[in-house]
Amino acid sequence: MRDIQKKVMEFVDPDMVFFIYYEDEPAAFCVIFPDINPLLKRLNGRIGLLGFLKLLMYRREINGLRLLMFGIKEKFQQLGLPMLAFHHIYKLVRKKEKYHYLEVGWTWRTTSRSTP
Repeated sequence: MRDIQKKVMEFVDPDMVFFIYYEDEPAAFCVIFPDINPLLKRLNGRIGLLGFLKLLMYRREINGLRLLMFGIKEKFQQLGLPMLAFHHIYKLVRKKEKYHYLEVGWTWRTTSRSTP
């Protein structure tokens, strides 16, 4: 797991991974990765030795972001934290001139821990 974490950290912008706290308690989190899909398309989905070298060569062409994970603890879900988070993300992306867009794919998943 540590190896995966180290490899992922080469691509991740630390500003794009954050927690939202409410009264000193973590209430939500957000993880945004650079969108490497255009590079994967250029490599035909193959990342061998040659693909890895091309990935390093064309790395500067990454100009988009993908929101991968966003979660809110159940007791904080009525506080409007998604709007606060998206406002924060908007400000971050505007500061970073290399990113031109943010793509947000939305999948709704709820979990309930209560038993009937």
